Amino acid sequence: MISLILEILRRFLQFFHAIAQSLKLPQGVSLIVSSAAVYGLTMVVTKGALDRLPPITLLTVQTASSVCFFWTLVGWQGSRVPLTWSTVKIGLLGLLEPGLSYLSGMFGLSLTTASNATFIGTMEPVVTIALSWLLLKERINKSLIALGLIACLGVALVAAPGATSNGRGSVWGDGLMFLGVIFASLYAIATSHSIRDLAPVGIAAIQQSFALLFFPSCTERCFRVAARDDDSKF
Repeated sequence: MISLILEILRRFLQFFHAIAQSLKLPQGVSLIVSSAAVYGLTMVVTKGALDRLPPITLLTVQTASSVCFFWTLVGWQGSRVPLTWSTVKIGLLGLLEPGLSYLSGMFGLSLTTASNATFIGTMEPVVTIALSWLLLKERINKSLIALGLIACLGVALVAAPGATSNGRGSVWGDGLMFLGVIFASLYAIATSHSIRDLAPVGIAAIQQSFALLFFPSCTERCFRVAARDDDSKF
């Protein structure tokens, strides 16, 4: 299964790399397109995996794999991650994303379709702009407002019951996905100033590690709630 996923991912990246070369896109644009492709593929694969694993278990496994990858990358690059209070504060932002953001998204994905989840996920830039204006009083121009309204309309049309998912979507699932987008936007705003203090790979490794400590506690609480419900039946 893992080898199949890796092969699909490799072919995806080769495909988009070939498109980027044929269109002569700048490297930054190519990386953004590749990131979007991987994001969409991840949603589809994760939706399939949720048929076999509970959401929190799957999320913990995915985050553990990510933590191992990022710390390996930190060691390979020789990046310095100082053990200071500032580093701890940056790490705590990982409780927003991947913490609460991925947790909401994983439960939302288990209740809705992969297409709905992917489309709602594209709302993150719009929500980030809106929250930046609301919380930081950042100025936004009319073009961004117009594009944001169009994006909101598109999400409303896709996420509406029976619109495109043939009844397989869920209002609760879509709502949890959007809640995850809000957490992700808050994370982006809070982390935007921290990126100057540490290397991006180091920040990702620390924040993913904090989230990995957070997920098992959620798993334990879910088991306790389930045990209480079972005891109450008898």
